[in-house]
Amino acid sequence: MKTFSTILFCAALMAITCTVSAQITEFRTYRVTAVKMGSPNITSESNYAEVAPELRVFVPNTFTPNDDGINDMFGPKGEGIAWMDMQIWDRWGNLIFHTNNPKQWWNGKYHKEDAPMGAYVYKIIARGPYLGNVSFNGTVTLLR
Repeated sequence: MKTFSTILFCAALMAITCTVSAQITEFRTYRVTAVKMGSPNITSESNYAEVAPELRVFVPNTFTPNDDGINDMFGPKGEGIAWMDMQIWDRWGNLIFHTNNPKQWWNGKYHKEDAPMGAYVYKIIARGPYLGNVSFNGTVTLLR
């Protein structure tokens, strides 16, 4: 969770410090509008602030593409993934899946047919909005 502190200056030259805590899960632009209590026509607006979540990535080691709605797809889970490159190979070294779309995961199919149960090798490179790349290499087990 990120915490943001800001100082608001009022006309009487008094400073008020406000602390806002928020769970940031996606890139957003924020602007704060202050309204004088009792006088809704008197407002003050802040500058725009761009806030991005920290890059947090988890790669599961097993998935079950059996259309039960639970773990049917394989891909990185997490927050702040702005871009990724994911490649998956079978045990013979054939590239069977590739994507650059963080919202497109592998459904356990190869040439529109169910891939056999077993271990598959993956390489995932993920990038957040502001940070460099992080790489993940490993195996995922496909169970049916």
